[in-house]
Amino acid sequence: NQFYNKKQYKNAIESYNMALQENPSSEQALYNRALSMIQLGSDGNLKDEKMREQYMQEGVSGMENISKLGSIMLPPAE
Repeated sequence: NQFYNKKQYKNAIESYNMALQENPSSEQALYNRALSMIQLGSDGNLKDEKMREQYMQEGVSGMENISKLGSIMLPPAE
């Protein structure tokens, strides 16, 4: 969550991907990765519009999948 808190969303996504390699069913890592993707997709500093749309779509899709799990998710811890 250090990367997320520093708004380094690409690094945060990589970190959550590594956590998911160790524990693929970690709902918190899935949630945090999806949230990071949405943040990156809405980041005006990312100039490539297609990449922004892709990150946004993947993030929203990830959130939809998490909602199907039925768990209550919390925002990333600081």
